[in-house]
Amino acid sequence: QVKSIGERTIFLANEKGMSCIARERGVKQNSIYFTKYRDRFLYVFDLEDCGISKSLPCPIVSYNGINIDWVML
Repeated sequence: QVKSIGERTIFLANEKGMSCIARERGVKQNSIYFTKYRDRFLYVFDLEDCGISKSLPCPIVSYNGINIDWVML
């Protein structure tokens, strides 16, 4: 069980993913950002408090859930 990824953030979408240093991308550190199949919301799992929050709709997330190009590359 992983309890911390420190300053890093992980982005997941189906079978694809990436990680980065959170401060370099302006996102929450020690968190996992993910999408759900056929859902345009962005979810954030906080490893510190094990809570999940839902972000506003992300209009450029594909409905098929396999496109992670919307992540700030």
